Amino acid sequence: MFGLKRGPGSFIGRVLISGLESVVVNNPDSDLARDHKCFQALEIGCMYQKIEGFSTLKIVQFLSAHCKEFKFISVEYNQAHIQLAKSIISDIDEKFIESIDFRCGASFEILQDNKIINKNTPLDFVFLDGGAHPEICLKEFEIVIGNLSKNGLVIMDDLQQISPVEAYNAMRYFGKGTLVLPLLVINEYLQHRDKFLYTYGSNILEQQAKTIPNSNGLRETDFIEKCISSELTDAISADCGFTIVNEGPHEMLVYGKREVLNTFLSILESRFTLKMKIGMRIYSALKLLLKGRL
Repeated sequence: MFGLKRGPGSFIGRVLISGLESVVVNNPDSDLARDHKCFQALEIGCMYQKIEGFSTLKIVQFLSAHCKEFKFISVEYNQAHIQLAKSIISDIDEKFIESIDFRCGASFEILQDNKIINKNTPLDFVFLDGGAHPEICLKEFEIVIGNLSKNGLVIMDDLQQISPVEAYNAMRYFGKGTLVLPLLVINEYLQHRDKFLYTYGSNILEQQAKTIPNSNGLRETDFIEKCISSELTDAISADCGFTIVNEGPHEMLVYGKREVLNTFLSILESRFTLKMKIGMRIYSALKLLLKGRL
């Protein structure tokens, strides 16, 4: 886990920009040959408060600056939130409004419309920041990774623990990723299962073979594989992985090709290091000023 210690608004912005940059760096079609490909970006849950990091604005600003042609869809259940997002963006630059395709409605219904996303127009960048219903979040994740480009990236916000509420009387230990994260962990285990079993479990297998004739040891029931839906398992690419980045209690899940993830972490770390150095210098100067030394 890559830890940071700053406020959530600026943190979300740095994660989004780092994610977009990592896709551009690892996908020549996104930037170097951008005349030949339309960059596809999707957001679920548009910004509607200035303190939340200007996610919608950050994405459209980056795409406008780096992509000659792009499609940016922002899906939001609440029409009032869309109007607030438009108002915030218009105050900064009205031209960006025309570059955002706002869709109002239930995310899992809109996403299953093949006119929105399909195999012929895979998604290059996805930001999931909608409601926190575990099954809806899981369905959103399943749909987008099934339509992700080779070097695409998915970022899910709010993996920090969410307390029980009247509508869902259980602890959501991984926030919006309460069902997503465990499935990713189990899937990653399955990818490395053979080596793990025969390296660390060899003694167990040998002992079980002695006591239970014709036994396949830990493979006898394959119970772990039954815990994962076949559709989601098929959608998770073998060369993809995930990481969690956090700033204090705020946590975000990032999923994509391992090469892209490595680039993302490198970019994010360099952004944080630079800001930390600047912040420390300002802090030191303020301390000297307060002590009457400047």
